[in-house]
Amino acid sequence: MVLLDEPTAGLDPASARHVRDLIAGLRNDGRAVLVSTHNLAEAEELADRIAILKTQLLAFDSPTALRNRGEGVEVLLEFEDGSKQVLTVADLPAVADMVRRMVHDGHRIVRVVPDRRSLEDVYLSLVGADS
Repeated sequence: MVLLDEPTAGLDPASARHVRDLIAGLRNDGRAVLVSTHNLAEAEELADRIAILKTQLLAFDSPTALRNRGEGVEVLLEFEDGSKQVLTVADLPAVADMVRRMVHDGHRIVRVVPDRRSLEDVYLSLVGADS
């Protein structure tokens, strides 16, 4: 097991990339790697599972599951006539069902853009925006 605390803090971009590549290599070799970081983009890139802590464990799941929990997914729909509409659906799989129904009802959709929550959004909703 490898334990790293803020492994890329203070590093230039090239060195940080090298460290992330080393961590990914350890993980791919089947080693357990525990990284403590405030860099949520880095955590999402490297982690199979993420724990969010604030004096206690608030959440523990895959990055995708964390982003998809709670408030649903906003979806931008653009139609052939140039109009746009933003709708909220329960989760990403529900997007396909919604679009299928709308097309069946005669809507001519030219673009569908789901806006998934970022890990930062998840973190702030769990620990409170003032943290």
